[in-house]
Amino acid sequence: VIDVPADLPLGVDGQATFVPHQTRLEPGDRIVLYTDGVTEAREGGTGPLLGLAGLIELLTAAGGGTPQELADAVWAGVQDVTSGDTSDDCAVVVLGRE
Repeated sequence: VIDVPADLPLGVDGQATFVPHQTRLEPGDRIVLYTDGVTEAREGGTGPLLGLAGLIELLTAAGGGTPQELADAVWAGVQDVTSGDTSDDCAVVVLGRE
């Protein structure tokens, strides 16, 4: 988890400015970008949220695969939690350095 302060979501305010942050990805590192629909996934809209801890568990269980394998694992986990009934936006982008 990269520890940076929260900011406005992209696209909410066309006049917003953002503070750039840098981090170096070493060979084999992955960075996972996701929308709140992933961490807010829940069974039937009322169960417990998947949350950041649940997302980390999904990624850990995936065993550090390729970016596509990690994205697929997150999506499969969201589908499991919601029984395939995702009602919120869900986007996952995984970048990696080889």
